[in-house]
Amino acid sequence: MECVTSLILFGIVFTLLLIYIYMKKAHSFFQRLGISGPKPAPFFGILPEYKKKGITELDLELINKYGNVVGIYHGHKPIVLVADPEMIKDICVTKFNKFKNRKVNLDLGPLLRKTVALSDNSQWTFLREHISEVFKPNYLEQITGKVLQSTEHLIQNIEQKLTAENDFNFQELCLAFSVDSLCNSLFGYNVNSYKDRDDKTVNMIKKGWMAGTAGIARPAVACAVCPAMSKIFSAFSYNAIPADVRKFLTNLVTKKMKKRHTEGGRTDLLSFIMTSSRRRSVIVDSQNNTTKSAANMSSDYRLSETEIVANCLFFFLAGYDTTASTVVFTLYCLAKHPSCQDKVVSEISNNLSSENMSYHEIDNLQYLDMVLNETLRLFPTYLRYGRAVGEDTIIKGIKFPKGTEIQFPIYAIHRNKDNFPNPEKFDPDRFSKENVSKRHPMSFIPFGAGPRDCFGQSYAKLAVKLAVVSLMQKYKFSLSSKQNDPPTLAKTFYLRPENGLWLTVDRRMCDL
Repeated sequence: MECVTSLILFGIVFTLLLIYIYMKKAHSFFQRLGISGPKPAPFFGILPEYKKKGITELDLELINKYGNVVGIYHGHKPIVLVADPEMIKDICVTKFNKFKNRKVNLDLGPLLRKTVALSDNSQWTFLREHISEVFKPNYLEQITGKVLQSTEHLIQNIEQKLTAENDFNFQELCLAFSVDSLCNSLFGYNVNSYKDRDDKTVNMIKKGWMAGTAGIARPAVACAVCPAMSKIFSAFSYNAIPADVRKFLTNLVTKKMKKRHTEGGRTDLLSFIMTSSRRRSVIVDSQNNTTKSAANMSSDYRLSETEIVANCLFFFLAGYDTTASTVVFTLYCLAKHPSCQDKVVSEISNNLSSENMSYHEIDNLQYLDMVLNETLRLFPTYLRYGRAVGEDTIIKGIKFPKGTEIQFPIYAIHRNKDNFPNPEKFDPDRFSKENVSKRHPMSFIPFGAGPRDCFGQSYAKLAVKLAVVSLMQKYKFSLSSKQNDPPTLAKTFYLRPENGLWLTVDRRMCDL
């Protein structure tokens, strides 16, 4: 009996010793590279700090303390934070081919694997070239009216609330506008989701977004703490999107695609995606991920239904909360700075008619663009963007081994006094043409940088601008007494106000 007990104790001690040796080796990665950073907590690395401080506060603290290159650990996984604009340029532009892909540590299922964001190499090139086409000005001009229909719903919902009070939380209203505009722009589905709470399409999209957000973050943490978990998730065919959502959206998109094949003439993003494919010298067979020459193809290669469904779903995952938060933060900034609000109103009054706004008219509102950029500087919706090191590379004397993950701490970059003097101040003039020309282009990257930046940014900015213009034409905004200033930020990996954002709304004496 004593022998058995001794063997068990020996086994436990030996296992703990192996774990300790593995941890020591894993957590010595940056020491070997000469990259400074905080001491990692056993097993978890820096992960507990996210819950305590949130990524915004933590990234500011890390960059201020350790400089523009910082080594951190998610569990045992090393990540390099790079905040130096010139290094970001090297990674995202100059040496892009060495950092072409994103680091994906968890297989999120076959559907999300076919999205632009999570695809790699030639498949990413193929998807990007097809889908980015639909966000060019000639296509955005055609869907401007659809976004305006959604701003009309937003105004209707505000008017309904104004019958009872003029002081309310704008987050839910803007979330409804975001999903409405995405539905209308993508499918031509005109819905007022704030009013119609039982709409099945909207509720499935929301369910997919909520499940996708949690379904990506939580398993990623588990895999960081225990790398073997990624194999377990793969063995059980883990999928971040629930089966009923996948089935519903697949059927929805398939039916709409068939309808567009027979009817044609529709002006929505789905129709544009369907017609964007063209003959290429190199194409990707999405089923086996091999490269083929177009010369060997009997017909043009087009996006598969699965690829279209996957990327339609991704539009909602990427744009739902982020568009809403950007509208809310822009209104907050204008409410807090009435002189800037007056300038926006004056620009709208002098350059736009009250109806039938066009994409090009909105795009030419220079001061509004400066306001939006300054809002995105202070409140970037995505707090980090990442790249994977494709081959051993040295930048500014620092070695980045193949397979290392690099992340850019956007919030900290945007609030660095070396990039933006007096960084906490809201000052749209930072984005005048003269001031922009004096600044490193990689000091402002709310949508990422280089060939792998956010291809939907032009749509996102259009939707936000149309919402802000439509609201400014009818209402004057000021901060509510119920609103914290500055707003408390949620401790998530994308930026949003913790408890929404309260504003006081007054009708203008006459519409602009």
